[in-house]
Amino acid sequence: MISWMPDWVNDWVNDEIEESPQKGKEIEANPNLITDQIFDVLPATMFVLLPIVALLFKIWYLFARKYYIEHLIFALHNHSFIFVAALLILLLGQLAVWVEPSGEGRVTTALDGTNTAILLWIPVYMFVSLKRVYGQGWGMTFAKFSLIGISYLLLLGLTTAFVALLSFVLI
Repeated sequence: MISWMPDWVNDWVNDEIEESPQKGKEIEANPNLITDQIFDVLPATMFVLLPIVALLFKIWYLFARKYYIEHLIFALHNHSFIFVAALLILLLGQLAVWVEPSGEGRVTTALDGTNTAILLWIPVYMFVSLKRVYGQGWGMTFAKFSLIGISYLLLLGLTTAFVALLSFVLI
């Protein structure tokens, strides 16, 4: 019981705690329950995460004389790039399975190399986009790229934990 919370919240939390062993058994029997729920919650989570990322840009580029909406558009652009890259990686992975089901061969090797190139291109693209949009020097851009990257990874970790917990509760 959390003393500063309303009674209905405490009742709800206690109910969830009581139901968690049963939910755990259901997930163990059918892991798709949790993964389906995560993928149901993920789009809304990314929708909420986007303005927070724009706020990170606003904080790290406080003196850039840009409106918040410009940071938001930039965050949307970069997230779109990441999603397109992820889609390409997934499609190439499916293509590899379709062409060479054994997973061994020249086509699979070539597609794996392409996936690696796409994964390596993502941070390069992000770095160059920061340099072009905010127009700072290479050193300052690298420093801010590193700080934004660390901030984003922390935010993404917290978001992932929240999504997993929310998905568990919603089962």
